Amino acid sequence: MVAAFVPSLAFVTACMIAFRALLPVDFLDSVETALSPLDENGLIILLVATMMGFTLTSLNTYVYKLFEGYVLPQYLKPLRRVEVRRARQIRSQRDILHKKINRLERWQMGWSLAGMPDLPEEKLNRIETRITRLTNQRDALAAEYELRYPPTEALIMPTRLGNILKAAEAYPQSRYHADSVALFPRMAAAIDREYMGHIDTANDQCSFLLNSCLLSGIFAGLSFVASFYIWLFPSPDHSSLAYLAIGFATLAIAWFFYNASLMNVSKYGNLIRSSYDLFRFNLLEKLHLPLPTNSEEEKMLWGDVTNFVTIGELYGEIPFDYPTHAGKGDE
Repeated sequence: MVAAFVPSLAFVTACMIAFRALLPVDFLDSVETALSPLDENGLIILLVATMMGFTLTSLNTYVYKLFEGYVLPQYLKPLRRVEVRRARQIRSQRDILHKKINRLERWQMGWSLAGMPDLPEEKLNRIETRITRLTNQRDALAAEYELRYPPTEALIMPTRLGNILKAAEAYPQSRYHADSVALFPRMAAAIDREYMGHIDTANDQCSFLLNSCLLSGIFAGLSFVASFYIWLFPSPDHSSLAYLAIGFATLAIAWFFYNASLMNVSKYGNLIRSSYDLFRFNLLEKLHLPLPTNSEEEKMLWGDVTNFVTIGELYGEIPFDYPTHAGKGDE
């Protein structure tokens, strides 16, 4: 609620300060009369901010989807092309470095197999240093891509925020063959309370920044409308340029909140990734399923659980073995 109420309170206060002079006097009088005898401006602001706060809280999922790029995706295709191009650039740089490393290692191995005299120690050290440096650069690019983009190009979203969350959602699937979106409501029951508190805190921080960005954008739009209105109907008491400047300044603030949210979303995504690393076996125990003995068995098990949860037994029966609890009462 705080993540929605505080931005709403700031938004309503700013609107009252910036646009009150443009509103008809009769409208303001009617609002104050309706709240009589509590006709103070502070109460009006508090009431409207509370209503907006509850609305934003209810629309929290929609706000996330809006910034991820799920809303009206047909109009976001140019943005998606930009994100695809950025992803390809990172992959291309990573692959070029990988080829350079392979070429140096093959050259090193071929020199040794050919029975040639040993390389001078200085030159050998330079080659080893170069391989190490290129390997670090390649691994850094690979890690950056894993954090910023999903594994396949078809899953790339139109926004940076959407791709960071998509990459986090894809992590359990690529590592364990577990569908994170379908299983997370169940995973929430397997995560311990302290760790879940960290996830909730990160989510609240993201919501606060995204709500602030959204309301800042709306305020900028209202400022541009006010500037256009004053330009059409000039008034000596108001300046069209002043509202225009306010609009651009607020757009800059919205851009700041959006960029700040990317760091928090990265933290939130890493917490979601880690929850599957740390608590997936707890979920299996809560589902009364046996723990796997190796990684291949685990992937098959999670694949079956995912199919059972998402599509059921539509394409055939999905059998599960349950560990026996016989004899526990006699111990």
